[in-house]
Amino acid sequence: MDSKYSVVEFLQDNKSSCGYCKTANSSHSTGMWAYTMTVEDYQDLIDRGWRRSGQYCYKPIQKLTCCPLYTIRCESLNLKLSKSQKKILKRVGKFLVEGNTSKKQEGESDSDSASEFEPRCEIFEKHISSVMDQKANQKIGGLMEVDSSACGISPNKPEVPSRVEKSEDKSQKADIKVPHSPLAGCSEKSHSPGTPKPGIGRDLSKPQCKKAKLLRLEKKQKKLLEKGLPVASVLKKDQPSEKSLEDFIKEYSIESAVNKLELKLVRSFPRSREFDESFAEELSLYQKYQMVVHHDPISKVPEQQFVRFLVTSPLKPQQKIRGNPSQLTTGYGSFHQHYRLNGKLIAVGVIDILPKCISSVYFFYDPDYSFLSLGTYGSLREMELVRSLNKQSPQLCYYYMGYYIHSCPKMRYKSRYNPSSLLCPEVYSWHPIADCQTKLNNNKYARFNEDPDAVCENSIIFLNEVLILHNSVAMSYGTYKLRVIGTSESDDEEVRKYGELVGRQCAERMLLYR
Repeated sequence: MDSKYSVVEFLQDNKSSCGYCKTANSSHSTGMWAYTMTVEDYQDLIDRGWRRSGQYCYKPIQKLTCCPLYTIRCESLNLKLSKSQKKILKRVGKFLVEGNTSKKQEGESDSDSASEFEPRCEIFEKHISSVMDQKANQKIGGLMEVDSSACGISPNKPEVPSRVEKSEDKSQKADIKVPHSPLAGCSEKSHSPGTPKPGIGRDLSKPQCKKAKLLRLEKKQKKLLEKGLPVASVLKKDQPSEKSLEDFIKEYSIESAVNKLELKLVRSFPRSREFDESFAEELSLYQKYQMVVHHDPISKVPEQQFVRFLVTSPLKPQQKIRGNPSQLTTGYGSFHQHYRLNGKLIAVGVIDILPKCISSVYFFYDPDYSFLSLGTYGSLREMELVRSLNKQSPQLCYYYMGYYIHSCPKMRYKSRYNPSSLLCPEVYSWHPIADCQTKLNNNKYARFNEDPDAVCENSIIFLNEVLILHNSVAMSYGTYKLRVIGTSESDDEEVRKYGELVGRQCAERMLLYR
């Protein structure tokens, strides 16, 4: 199969139980099975509201589904860390340097995120399984040679995962201590709370008291000196007030640290040697995470489900992309990012590296380390990777977090990564999330583009120009209708619907299997 082509099969719409509001048969989506796909095509698809889970691609039908899902992305280069995100970075850093945790920390989890998952949709699974049962023995031939492996066709039936996005953990707010009042103990007769105590002002013979902020900075500097750690010039007036994400990470990356945390990116598909060497360790960690965090029995997280959900991918590995002379040292495609603490695997981030972004697929971790808030920490480290790759390819600057569901409170944590934007479901333009939330407070479904006349030109397709793969030969749909006897108006309607959903550019680049 020519490497420049994606090969997909369009599936009928699906209706299933909602994993968020728990309503039966209220979640509507359109499905597509991707045998093989270029990273450019997948980038264009997620910019039109599509997502992948294994080789299965899906797009919510926003106006029909009970809980509309909006694509969300963060501008990683302009990331503004929240107070809670800074606390998590410091917590992990102190754990690495000092190696101990207080009882309070052990009971804490992530306040900046919530557990996000889509429970297993039995109806949805049966729908996809029944479709692929009929096609289990079919093979799509190449344009030059028939080679099912080159197309990424698997003889296994696809399994729609029970969860399609990364999970994160919750945390409790620290207790707020009320400072001792200087008026405590004073009688009402001698001094009323609303009247200032009479006096003659500051004693000029004594030095002026330092501000509390300055005292805290001096105390912090003294502690760092006592531990033999590098002292940041926190007292210099010319120091920037805001530390970057990299500053927080580097501050605790010292040789004398008690614990060593190493991050390594390994290609998961096609499976690299490094991935195969750690496969058993990954599988064990995934099963432990699903059983402890999501309460799945071991029977629901077999090796086959793990492979189809988080390992198998339609994305082709690429070093370069069309129209971009830049070349990433990592390459493009599907990867697993390993988090190893003193050599032990404690977390895995499943990601796709695409032309404009890193797309988060899933994240799982060892529940024994939940006090480190690894869900949020993993998101921040993936944004750090975006910022690093941006130096090699300037157009790669976004971090896609999957879907934002405003009607589901536990999903709103994604809006805390700033600055973030949501994708308009009609015009496919990007809009600041704060503006979108105002509209979503009134209606579950909203068009974010305020220009009523605005349309997406990429949604206007030329039916006869849609590419088709038939009998191992690529052709336009116009040619297909001339060659194949028995085409009908229903064929036109299906191909037109496919073209409008994937967009004209993808429809004229990808091969639609028929």
